[in-house]
Amino acid sequence: MSRHSTSTAAVNVESAALYLRPTEATKLLPVSRRTLSNWQRRHVIPFYRIGRTVLFKRADIEAALERFRVKAVGE
Repeated sequence: MSRHSTSTAAVNVESAALYLRPTEATKLLPVSRRTLSNWQRRHVIPFYRIGRTVLFKRADIEAALERFRVKAVGE
């Protein structure tokens, strides 16, 4: 029984790292909460809405940030 609960705890920790609430996402991104809200409204960054809870997938945040990357002259 303890083996099952240990694996469940590991899954919860992993899923917590994959999905971020808006305040956690603004710590990962160098933008304000207002900018993040604007990005949601304009569909710049994908998000999940579960009831009143908004979640962002970490990979989606990194992909959205990459779209704003300005390439160097030699690239």
